[in-house]
Amino acid sequence: MIFRYIYEYLNCKLPFERLWISSLTEKAIREGLSKLQPGNNFDGLYLAGRCRSRADWLVGINASQALSLAAGSGIYSLGRVQTPTLALICRRFIENKTFTVQNYWQLEILLRKSFVDFKSISIQKWDDPELAETNRSNVQRNGRAMVVSVETKTVTEQPPLLFDLTGLQKECNKKLGLSAEETLKIAQELYEKNVSLILVPVVDISRKICGRKYPN
Repeated sequence: MIFRYIYEYLNCKLPFERLWISSLTEKAIREGLSKLQPGNNFDGLYLAGRCRSRADWLVGINASQALSLAAGSGIYSLGRVQTPTLALICRRFIENKTFTVQNYWQLEILLRKSFVDFKSISIQKWDDPELAETNRSNVQRNGRAMVVSVETKTVTEQPPLLFDLTGLQKECNKKLGLSAEETLKIAQELYEKNVSLILVPVVDISRKICGRKYPN
């Protein structure tokens, strides 16, 4: 958006290309630079961004002022993203507070095939325990279960890529409880000490190299 605003302000007509990547690893950046795309391919994103920018002014500034004046005292804030998000949180909070526990019953049966035991649970759920008991009795009386369909699929999973900064921060937060700022500081200190490869857990390395102390 900043580039497009400057581009339009200068009334520039020269063609331009855009780097389009979703990762900040060296490999991803090199591939992106080798496949730069025409800027007009992203006109839709620019127009969408401009709409959001204008909505921030129209809704955020004007509506906030109007609400504060209408209230008569205090300062109240409305926002294009803030207000709908807050409404969703409040609605979910009210749903949780007013939630009523409802009991239901499912059938679970123990099966044996070729001396292998395994369990199966019914997809259907019954609100009436007597109806569930009737179905259980029918299954028990029959004593046999028939497989009516089998689905198999093969999944191929590629090995994970090297961490970029965002991925490293997420992983350190999930496994070590570090904030994004703490991970950035550790990575920066390792970089300044010419450590070209950072492994997770990064805390163990930082203790030895940087002398930083963090809980296990």
